Amino acid sequence: MTVEVPDNKVLLSNFDAWHCVLNDWFCSMTNEEDELFVQGKLNITKEQSWERIFDIEKIRKSELCKKLFAKWYSISIGTIG
Repeated sequence: MTVEVPDNKVLLSNFDAWHCVLNDWFCSMTNEEDELFVQGKLNITKEQSWERIFDIEKIRKSELCKKLFAKWYSISIGTIG
């Protein structure tokens, strides 16, 4: 099946990065950032870090994410019709 959907109706996210949300983890971009979060020295909450799963370019540029997350993406759309 092929469906054409306008870009503004599509939500793209990193499939593997969703595990951060599902497992209640902080979504770190570096090992150093992860350590700072554990030490309580970051100005970002765990929940705010989850927004990163939608920032495909940020994940692609992160060496840590390249190791942890495959290049699989989740595409969500509203209703068709």
